[in-house]
Amino acid sequence: MSFLKRFLFVLSFFVGINSWAQIKDNAPRNRDMVLVDMYHNNWFHNNKTLNTKWYSRGIGINYLYEFPIVKKRVTFAVGVGLNNYNFYHRSNLTEIANPDTAIGGTYSQFTSLNADSLGVKTNKLTLTYGDFPLEFRYKGLPNKKGKSFKFTLGVRAGYRLDIHSKRKDNTGKYKEYNYNNAERWRFGAHMRVGYNRIAFMSYYNFNSVFKSGFGESLTPFAIGITYTLLD
Repeated sequence: MSFLKRFLFVLSFFVGINSWAQIKDNAPRNRDMVLVDMYHNNWFHNNKTLNTKWYSRGIGINYLYEFPIVKKRVTFAVGVGLNNYNFYHRSNLTEIANPDTAIGGTYSQFTSLNADSLGVKTNKLTLTYGDFPLEFRYKGLPNKKGKSFKFTLGVRAGYRLDIHSKRKDNTGKYKEYNYNNAERWRFGAHMRVGYNRIAFMSYYNFNSVFKSGFGESLTPFAIGITYTLLD
């Protein structure tokens, strides 16, 4: 199933849950329940041959449920989400024999690629995670229009659902799914600062894309905007 199909399915599911909850309680909620993130993603690394493009991007959807702590101004929220990252680059992701013979196996790394001579049009690595976010939220006093300042700080664990590379050049189209050195789980922290339904968001991954000793260190991060779709 493609990410777009997953995204639309999850979105429909979350909207259905939110609508059912409102009908059941016979009252509107105000708990920032469905959030859509649109962001630029990149990574920290020490590989000079890895040339990541500025238009690397991703999208995610998260469903969270709030629990008031201090008069509905400070709350705690937990939930689930689906997040997708597309790292566009002008390099070649390869697997070589692990230089650490004590560990053995293969080693994943990016190497230089003569993209111009190959006529490379698309070259990216895609990662999709099912996430479990936990966060603390602060909401300021609303103005006359019911709009308020919001600040969120949280952490998340994510289970990798998919990893694949895609390249399109003069010789054809290629997809590769066999990346056994990729970490199955990810852990990170996120932050949102915004007003009403729009917020600036950022995310930082604590661990690398690849397992330690089986691939080069690539620490993803993302910055973008969050839109509160349903609350």
